[in-house]
Amino acid sequence: MCGLAGILDYSGNYLDESKIKKMGEVIRHRGPDDKGCYIDQSIGLAFRRLSIIDIKGGHQPMFKKNYVIVYNGELYNYQNIRKELETIGYYFKTSSDTEVVLTAYIEWGVNALTKFNGMWAFAIWDKDNKSLFLSRDRLGIKPLYYARKRETLFFASEIKSILEGGFPAEINKEDIAEYFHFAFLAGERTMFKNIYALPPGSWIEYSTEGIKQGVFWNIESNISCDNLDIEETTKTVLDFLEDSVELRLTSDVPVGTLLSGGVDSSILTYISKGKSYRNFHTFCVKMDDPEYDESKYAEIAAKFMETINHTTNVSKKEYLSLLPHIAWLHDEPIAFSNALHMFSVCSLAIDHGIKVLLSGEGADELFGGYIRYLETIERISKSDSKFSNDQLLILGSAVYGFEKVNRLLGHSEWNNPWRSNCYNKYKSLPIADCLMRMDQCTRIVSLLHRQDRMGMGSGVESRVPFLDYRLVEFVNRIPVEYKISNMNSKIILKDIAITLGFKRKAIYRPKMGFPTPIPKWIKSGTFSPYIDFIRDGNSSASELYDSKYAVQLLKDYQEGKGEHSVILWLLISLELWCRIFVDKTLKVKNPDIYF
Repeated sequence: MCGLAGILDYSGNYLDESKIKKMGEVIRHRGPDDKGCYIDQSIGLAFRRLSIIDIKGGHQPMFKKNYVIVYNGELYNYQNIRKELETIGYYFKTSSDTEVVLTAYIEWGVNALTKFNGMWAFAIWDKDNKSLFLSRDRLGIKPLYYARKRETLFFASEIKSILEGGFPAEINKEDIAEYFHFAFLAGERTMFKNIYALPPGSWIEYSTEGIKQGVFWNIESNISCDNLDIEETTKTVLDFLEDSVELRLTSDVPVGTLLSGGVDSSILTYISKGKSYRNFHTFCVKMDDPEYDESKYAEIAAKFMETINHTTNVSKKEYLSLLPHIAWLHDEPIAFSNALHMFSVCSLAIDHGIKVLLSGEGADELFGGYIRYLETIERISKSDSKFSNDQLLILGSAVYGFEKVNRLLGHSEWNNPWRSNCYNKYKSLPIADCLMRMDQCTRIVSLLHRQDRMGMGSGVESRVPFLDYRLVEFVNRIPVEYKISNMNSKIILKDIAITLGFKRKAIYRPKMGFPTPIPKWIKSGTFSPYIDFIRDGNSSASELYDSKYAVQLLKDYQEGKGEHSVILWLLISLELWCRIFVDKTLKVKNPDIYF
């Protein structure tokens, strides 16, 4: 895994090489193993490399014919595509997937994207036509951002590179209500004004003739069952998973798994152990508070599978100390308070020589694993009237409702066409299917954002077997009752786990969902100095909300008058982000001290 950055400028202005290098240097955590830079008329490219495949031969930027590529990702079927290209007559100088991606684009253009199975974000410069082609993988596993300033286009794996290139850091005030409703912005919107994310499954091309863009894949909006019974369906899902895991074990460095002891990570680890080397390493997080601790379940699963399990424990002191660094890595307000624990467990893997980790991200969105799905189905089924757009979104996707957001901001409306289009596309489906498809198009990207930033921030490449697009397409076609039925979720995955030998008691235990003690710390008043951000009003962010009401929410929560931990976390996260990136009043320690 790697990091890329660049500037495109057709104005004829001189490109500052030092600025291009700084854009790469600020994301050196994404690629501690190698770096490269390319400057040509109109284009400047910077690259940082974490070496996973073809360690000696995969240097970037990479050149072929009159094309240049910087590429962040892994193409799991690159060997098959390489063979196809060799039969056409292409010769390869390296054994890297980067050269395969570039060669495939040279041969097939945008159609090459439909052949790829993997995760990627890349930029290809055509020196002859003076055109730049950008693409992002189907589910948005790898990030890619862009921004325009007059005649200049900035693009990068992380927003901080765009800022380093000279683009102004301003708050996207128009979408602040969406942030407080959902904890993140969907689609191409970001919390920075005029800085955008390239949407999943899409591409964009810049040339002297203008801009072209398109979509090569999206989440299906229909259900076309393959007339399989649940036993056949379960077997097919397992076959897809086994193939997906095997592809994602491809690496020239050691691979391990994140293990919580839940059904998703247990299945992935079981399959990985069976297809990998004998001494297989797993990694989990331990919480001091038993109420939030899943490590005992991970230990039980590890013992059953005979893996070498490692545990990390983040103290309150460590959390408070590291949080600004995590916010800096995150680029946008931290949606999930467990991001720091993810960083810690990835760092633990590096300490034990593991540079690639498989994760269970995506399973909940595919197989209906969230408790809120069941709660939403139950609440809507009790209503005699047909559920509305707002009702479905608030009950099924939002973390906070209209009333409190309205009091906090003075308005509660959000206007993001991406969310609206997703809802309109899937609203005719059964409730559970609609909720899952909505999350696949919106929420999953925020989880992948956390996975990418925390992994890359510690020098680890994260891979997500459940998001192999073939598995996603198949699971979205099967009847919803194979996934959720009678207030039971993940039916197929639980059946698979039991078939593999896991005990029913372990598989059917209540879902914990990677909780953290942050709500307790906020309530006890020991989450300083961050809770003080809500009180002091010393940031640009505080101008966006009613500070008196925010302070009242904090007071009420600490006195046991209501459950406000979610919105208080969102306030703290917004303030922290703003002080680091926009106001620049909070300086983050040198990131290198954490390696």
